[in-house]
Amino acid sequence: MDSRARRRWTIWVVVGVVVLAVFGVSLWITGEPWFCASCHEMTPTVNAWVTAPHHKYSCFACHSNPGPFGYLKAHIGDGLRDVYVHWTNPPELATGAVVPNTRCLRCHQKEFNSADFTNVHPVGPDTYCPRCHAHQAHSTLHDELTRP
Repeated sequence: MDSRARRRWTIWVVVGVVVLAVFGVSLWITGEPWFCASCHEMTPTVNAWVTAPHHKYSCFACHSNPGPFGYLKAHIGDGLRDVYVHWTNPPELATGAVVPNTRCLRCHQKEFNSADFTNVHPVGPDTYCPRCHAHQAHSTLHDELTRP
């Protein structure tokens, strides 16, 4: 390999490493709660999460599907959607984050399988864990959103 080809190859490797580093740092920064709270729509949600029982878990523990593709879809796809909603304000897209029961069951499968569960919880296709347990992840969210 001549010196010109080696130099070109080195430049491409350096550019690739820099792009990957910037991408990784961007994912880390934009995944932090303080970054999300920088948009006024998210401030009450993040403030409510800080005092909730689930505050020790990252946002993506509940707001993404498992694995790297679930994380990237939630982080990039849903994140870009949130940015779009923030800047354009289309009310039909500002629906809030949906947390399916399967995400709750990743950690709470044992409780779900207990004999006492169905005695105190409705079970069926219309059952939605966050309907009754939203305060576990965002303790004061309802109060913050309904204040004048």
